[in-house]
Amino acid sequence: MPAEDSGASLDPVIGVEIAQALGVKLSNSDKVMYPGTDITKAHLVAYYAAVADRMLPHLKDRPLCWSVTPITI
Repeated sequence: MPAEDSGASLDPVIGVEIAQALGVKLSNSDKVMYPGTDITKAHLVAYYAAVADRMLPHLKDRPLCWSVTPITI
């Protein structure tokens, strides 16, 4: 999603509904994900759902990993 797009064309309510339909509890759905924009977690879910049909075929048979690690010193 381009940085200049405020996410106005994406409905955050749809994002929350999609997450719920998939059995995902979306905590803090109104949290702004990119400072200086209005893009929230719910906007991102709506965006990923909108692009999934075109994006997922390109990810087929490719290893994906999402690793969340605590920040430590």
